[in-house]
Amino acid sequence: MITLNCEVQEGETTEWTYEWWRSGSVIHSTHSKERTFTVSESNSGDYMCQSKRRDDPYPSTKWSKKLRLSVSEKH
Repeated sequence: MITLNCEVQEGETTEWTYEWWRSGSVIHSTHSKERTFTVSESNSGDYMCQSKRRDDPYPSTKWSKKLRLSVSEKH
């Protein structure tokens, strides 16, 4: 299992929606700043997150830095 966190620096009082991207595609949108999943080789890629205010359809924050996840199975 692995947990990724997307923390917003501009204040914790606003309600946020978090978008998680892997290698250029949205993989998950949630109201939780945490994304937990069981890793497998198919989870390899570059991960980023961005948050939006729940009442605003446009991105409210900058992209996070990329996190490269490489998964290989032992045989």
